[in-house]
Amino acid sequence: GYQNIYDQDNVLNTFEQWDRVLRDRDLSAIKEIFQGHEVVMGMPTFCFWEQIVDLYPNAKVILTIRDEEDWWQSIQHAWQL
Repeated sequence: GYQNIYDQDNVLNTFEQWDRVLRDRDLSAIKEIFQGHEVVMGMPTFCFWEQIVDLYPNAKVILTIRDEEDWWQSIQHAWQL
């Protein structure tokens, strides 16, 4: 199994780097965000899967695609739990 997993729970720890990615389009910050992690998943990583593949060309990627409305309803339901 994997020990070092980056998930949406880690976003608060890497807020400054995500701010650089989102506001400044500083994609080099992605490497800082994922440093030391073996797996990345969840929000907002799936929004940048193409950039992640460019930065990590040997990475194995599993990208699931869902109906946007179904996905959003699922997210809203999860927030209510």
